[in-house]
Amino acid sequence: MGYDYSRAGLGVAAKLADERGVDVDFRRLNLYDHRQVLTAGALRPRERGIDVVYARFLVDALADEGRRNLWRFCRAVLRGSHGRIYLEFRTEATVQPDVVAEELRGYGFTIEHSETSHGLAVLGDEDPSICRIVARMEPER
Repeated sequence: MGYDYSRAGLGVAAKLADERGVDVDFRRLNLYDHRQVLTAGALRPRERGIDVVYARFLVDALADEGRRNLWRFCRAVLRGSHGRIYLEFRTEATVQPDVVAEELRGYGFTIEHSETSHGLAVLGDEDPSICRIVARMEPER
């Protein structure tokens, strides 16, 4: 399952998946629409169990409200499986790793791995500071 806000991005992803014979369902999700996030999060686990959420260069593109809704969505879809979220995001002039880790803990996640470094996502001459976090959804008590 792939989610994105951009209709054009979803179209490109669907075309690439089709060309490669990969069975993927793509859906549009607006992380600034609280009701849409809650609905998608509530319906998704019923359709098919999810044990991993992967978000690359998304966290650093979101304002506080979008990040909170991302954590709500992840909590909803990973709650049943106690699955993991894998994050990779830029740290320069954006949200900092300690802020993301604290937010995740507040939504019931345990940080299993965190690293911040240059050299993790080099593109041409660009070598930004990147943080990678793996967090596991804790069982409800």
